[in-house]
Amino acid sequence: MPDRSAPDFGTRLKVAREARDVSLRRIANVTKISIPALEALERNDISRLPGGIFTRAFVRAYAVEVGLDPEDTLRDFLASFPQESVRAGHPEVHEREQRQVREREARKHGRIARVAGLGIALVAILLYVAIAGFRNSSPSDGIDAAEAAPIASSPIVPTSNTGSLPDGTLGASLSVRLEARAPCWVSATVDGVRSMQRLMQPGEQTVLRGHDEVVLTAGDAGALGLTINGMPARPIGRSGQVVTIRIDPDNYRSFVEGN
Repeated sequence: MPDRSAPDFGTRLKVAREARDVSLRRIANVTKISIPALEALERNDISRLPGGIFTRAFVRAYAVEVGLDPEDTLRDFLASFPQESVRAGHPEVHEREQRQVREREARKHGRIARVAGLGIALVAILLYVAIAGFRNSSPSDGIDAAEAAPIASSPIVPTSNTGSLPDGTLGASLSVRLEARAPCWVSATVDGVRSMQRLMQPGEQTVLRGHDEVVLTAGDAGALGLTINGMPARPIGRSGQVVTIRIDPDNYRSFVEGN
């Protein structure tokens, strides 16, 4: 529901836009902010916006297009809405992120357990090889050690011919290539660290590399193409749609074409 504590902020934006005879379609075309997001901003309905730094970028971009000072408009926005509600963004997005944080922590504990199990198995194999080697080097049944046939031992190394990282692989990493087909606001956080937030231009490409996760927000989902670990990904949303996705070593195949 719109925040009734500041009913005039969105109206001031709308009045400034109409005074310059600027349509929402024109602002959307220039800024690549979807029309539903712009309409929500004019209605003071910040629950429909992504929240945080991304919403602040929306406010600045809107202000520039209607002839307002972007910094003054942002200060007006922050003064009009409680900070907690500005940070919260869309409640469904927030709930999903909290759930994914819990799932990510569970995966980390699972990886630690797998590492411990692998270490124990490796120690057992080394002990077995060492004991077998000792026994084969000792005289047996009157045969000299020099005549005893040596036993060769080769470690088993898992391989993959798919050209991509298999699910659950120890030490798996992520490589996410972004390509803008049209101007598109992009915000990305890699392994908990903000790595980019800017307007990508048509034809521009960038690569995000991480270990645990890549969280990506696109202001125009239809304008952004993804390649994940060398494999083309399906469209992440419709044209003009604001979308936030989280990619990690366990779920990245769900974004890949054909899966």
